Amino acid sequence: MKAHYFEDFSKAAQGAFRHRRMEDLLAIGDMDFPLAAEWGRNRDPVRVLGPSHRFPPYDDGESTWKDNFQLLCEYPDGTRAILMAKSIYVNDRPLLLPVPPRRPWDFMGG
Repeated sequence: MKAHYFEDFSKAAQGAFRHRRMEDLLAIGDMDFPLAAEWGRNRDPVRVLGPSHRFPPYDDGESTWKDNFQLLCEYPDGTRAILMAKSIYVNDRPLLLPVPPRRPWDFMGG
């Protein structure tokens, strides 16, 4: 059976996902911005300006490397948006390793 949900993977594989994701988050913090990238399924061109917590009004001084997954980006027309790093591609590689979804919670108990 192919693992679909995060919980279906072995503990070792889950640990590897977590470790790689942490490495990616730390690497984002060390990157030189701005950088040319593509975003989303259509691979729309964007310019990544950097982690959003480095720009006003989001620079509250309380953010850490863990917040590097939210990036301030600029579209070719000059509009800006905060995009998630897992959907941003540089050299055909996502900036942040996408992890499998969590198993849905059965809130009805049945």
